[in-house]
Amino acid sequence: MKHFIYISLLIFYSNLFSQNFNHEIGVSAGAFSMQSDYKERTSDFVGQYRNVGYTAGLSYYISFDETLRGWREKTQFLKNHFRVKIEANYMQVELSHRGKSIYENTNPIDAKKMRAMIGNTKIYNIGGTLEYLLLDAYYDRKFEPYLAVGIYYTAYDADVKSELGDWKNDSSLIPNQYLTGNGSLKLNPSVTQSFSVGVGSRYNLRNATLVFDFKGQKFLSDDVDGLDPQSGENKNRDWVTIAQLGVVFKIN
Repeated sequence: MKHFIYISLLIFYSNLFSQNFNHEIGVSAGAFSMQSDYKERTSDFVGQYRNVGYTAGLSYYISFDETLRGWREKTQFLKNHFRVKIEANYMQVELSHRGKSIYENTNPIDAKKMRAMIGNTKIYNIGGTLEYLLLDAYYDRKFEPYLAVGIYYTAYDADVKSELGDWKNDSSLIPNQYLTGNGSLKLNPSVTQSFSVGVGSRYNLRNATLVFDFKGQKFLSDDVDGLDPQSGENKNRDWVTIAQLGVVFKIN
């Protein structure tokens, strides 16, 4: 497996700056909603999508030069419909318990503790995305819609505080469900993997290209938000939905 990775990297870098490829760099920024254990995972739309944060990132694109001649007919589709994106981004979100299950809690003390509980998660992603262009890249178009799938190496750092006071000195300020069980609070920095599926489009200008995309990113961990309660809301791994706008410039 290691030999395969080394050979793949060697082939990639040996061809990276050849004249057969287009190279681009870009910057992007946007907002995302995090679906985590800071809610009860029900059909309550408000409870699921009100924990909103921001994201910013850098990206590098590589694609085949669409003006190249001599490609076999069977490989034209590959040349004209695929592009690779390598990116690094930063995400941060403040999390709080939302929804009817919190504000209509029959236990007023628990409800007060839940409303006062505030989380903060910082996420660092680096990885690659394969974009499939829905329209043939050979033709000069203003709009370039695409589908995308990606895989990332993700590092994260979560924290929790209470508006009622310092819960580390008085643990009774945190709802009991997050203090019982085997490690319900996961506040040490850690790493995981994640994958994404999304849609987007480019809008080509004279000297630059605008990019808009919308995607979902699923983490292969349920600890990204810092919580792992052994209760009803802990049904799925953490995930985010992201909308972002970027600008891309050609460098060759």
